[in-house]
Amino acid sequence: MFIITGMTEVAVDTKGRFLMPAFWKTLFTQYQINEFVIKRHLYHSCLELIPISVWNDELEKLNKLNRFNKQSNDFIRFYMAGVRVIEFDKVGRIQIPKDLYDFADIKNTAVLSSSIDRLEIWDKEQYENYLNKHSNEFQKFAEEFLGKSFMSDEEDKS
Repeated sequence: MFIITGMTEVAVDTKGRFLMPAFWKTLFTQYQINEFVIKRHLYHSCLELIPISVWNDELEKLNKLNRFNKQSNDFIRFYMAGVRVIEFDKVGRIQIPKDLYDFADIKNTAVLSSSIDRLEIWDKEQYENYLNKHSNEFQKFAEEFLGKSFMSDEEDKS
């Protein structure tokens, strides 16, 4: 399973470009990943950078929705809004399309934060504000999601 770990800050130029950190560039090269989808996050004012193979798996699931159902059709429309296929340029930079750059309200510095099989791209200030505002919720989530199910195989045996 392909897993991305870590978090880092990157400088973003006025054209919406940033240099992919070497440790992730090396990881992507090892897994022969040179194409990505960049899209709006479903719940936050940030972006997702998703390896194309992961994206294709998601599309297979999405394609199973009933297109004759209006709600399914509307969901697909919104989910796909602004989606772009991108790749590294010659010097290893990623270009954030202008509409997505504006959506995420990225200033001069972005935070790249791993989210298992993808990266989230946040404006630095928004990322820090989000973490500060929701730190108590994280503790509750940790207890709910990890405390009850993370060790469930072990707990069931005792």
